[in-house]
Amino acid sequence: MTKLLRRSALRQSLVLSGVFLMGLLVAGTLVLLGANGAVERQLDQMLMTRHALLAEDLRETPPEVIFPNSGKIQPRSANFEALVTDDGTIYGQLPTETEIVTGLQTILFKPRNEKIRNEHQYFWRAYSTRVEDGNLIVGTRADIYNEAVELLPLAFLISAGLIILVVLGGGLWFATRNQARLDRIHLALDRIAAGDLDSRINVTHPVDDLDDLSDRVDDTAERIALLMGYIRQSASGIAHDLKTPLTRLGIRVETLADAIDRGSDPTEDLAAVQRQISQMSQIFSLLLRIAEIERGSSHIRMQEVDLGALAEVVADIYQAVIEDEGGSLRLELDAPALVWGNEALLVQALSNLMENALRHGRNPESQRPVVTLSVVGSALCVRDSGPGIAPEHHDEALVPMKRLDDQVPGYGLGLALVNSVANLHRARLVLDWANCDRKCGLSVCLHFTSADGR
Repeated sequence: MTKLLRRSALRQSLVLSGVFLMGLLVAGTLVLLGANGAVERQLDQMLMTRHALLAEDLRETPPEVIFPNSGKIQPRSANFEALVTDDGTIYGQLPTETEIVTGLQTILFKPRNEKIRNEHQYFWRAYSTRVEDGNLIVGTRADIYNEAVELLPLAFLISAGLIILVVLGGGLWFATRNQARLDRIHLALDRIAAGDLDSRINVTHPVDDLDDLSDRVDDTAERIALLMGYIRQSASGIAHDLKTPLTRLGIRVETLADAIDRGSDPTEDLAAVQRQISQMSQIFSLLLRIAEIERGSSHIRMQEVDLGALAEVVADIYQAVIEDEGGSLRLELDAPALVWGNEALLVQALSNLMENALRHGRNPESQRPVVTLSVVGSALCVRDSGPGIAPEHHDEALVPMKRLDDQVPGYGLGLALVNSVANLHRARLVLDWANCDRKCGLSVCLHFTSADGR
């Protein structure tokens, strides 16, 4: 029972039912009070109308014609009409012991039989005024109408009970249905927490917030699995890439120690040791930088950045470098936009793309780099003339420490850093062929949101 009451849909149904019942009770009380007053007013108006019509008939017609039957009426009679003359003569029918009162009055019938008196009360609503020949009185049974009004609370209660049963039944159904869906979410989360990062809820057609939550859980699990893959890949890559430098460093240290023991000049060996240490330091610096960007450190300040000016700065830096390699750099600007970002990180990301183009983007025939740096609106792109990356390897190329070509020196961190910068700026990173017809060259584009749309 406790578990059942913990279900939010059922608790909401109970609360709504309670609120509905209270509202219905208040509304029923108001309706009942209003109905009693309305019925009484309607009866009084009807009596006055009948009285006026009879008074008009009495001016032209004798009372014995209008009231052929005289005497006391039965308690169950619905209506009565009578003329009581000044000498006490009664034309028509009156309830027992009726006191003639000018205006509106209520007449209660009191049967002598106690059983009948206890079973039911008969009373009339009457209206009487003075006419030419005496007092004209008309009346009608009021208890009949009151009984109908008194049935209203019972009708309200029955209606409320049926509605509450429907609401509670619907709440129980929704609670059971939603609990089954929540159990699936809990099960998936338990499996993920236990290390099964491939566990998914797999909602096919999202229709409500629980389905949206399931999608978010699946997206989160996908992200965790991807990050864990990055961690495993990075650990493997670090171990692989540091193994050779560390081995070389050990050899150099031993050689340096031997040179010192022999009294030889250790300058060359010291320089080699420094190069190895610098290489390892660079790897760790890049990994730490990627981690800092992925974490979204608070000291990374954002401002408006002109993509056109940014591209010109980087192009000026790499123009001479690429030309020294016998290649060419072309800068294309088409209505460059202002974007919201960190200029230093964007320069670093763009520099990484230029370095990748220098390393991997050489034309297979001329062995010279041909690089195009373009800005079209809020899209920043770098294209080279190298072999490119096949679409099935695009995701793999973004993994830190993942090198697709071991023949080219590097650490496999260039595109990983660019991807982290793109995520920080909520930009869309797109890899494609630079030349789609020939399926060659790599095109890397960052699609930003303009500064006024941030």
